[in-house]
Amino acid sequence: MTDQSRWIFRLGFAAASAFSLWIAVQTLLHLSSAWTQAQASLSWPRADGRMISVEPDHSSQSRSGPTLHFRYEYMVSGKRFEGNQLTAGEVIETARLNEYAREFPAGKEVKVSYDPANPSFAVLAPGPNPGHRFLFVVPPVLLGMAAIFAWGAMRARF
Repeated sequence: MTDQSRWIFRLGFAAASAFSLWIAVQTLLHLSSAWTQAQASLSWPRADGRMISVEPDHSSQSRSGPTLHFRYEYMVSGKRFEGNQLTAGEVIETARLNEYAREFPAGKEVKVSYDPANPSFAVLAPGPNPGHRFLFVVPPVLLGMAAIFAWGAMRARF
């Protein structure tokens, strides 16, 4: 293999390393935002609300079938709002999503936690949920991939 081919190969490994690192950083930023919002939602005020509908969303499929779209209404200071967020950060495992469907059927009276700085943003289930743990797994895996690609770029011998 020529020196030029080696450099191209090393450059490819370096690019893969940089891309993995970039994805890891983006995931960490998302995790930080989702986790902060989920934690903050624990202290948000609560309002009386009512479930409007729980419907399958066929445009967004998971391995176990269509995801669910939740709609609810609530009042804050005499103003009516509609929401569709189950949790802050919206990282929900499919099994938990089905539990939410049973817990929040259409027509049920519910307590809605809303952001006092932006009452149009609300959640039915405040706080972190089990799906957030997924975000703790992805960045270390991507950082590991970045390290392997970087090591491969430095150690490539032909």
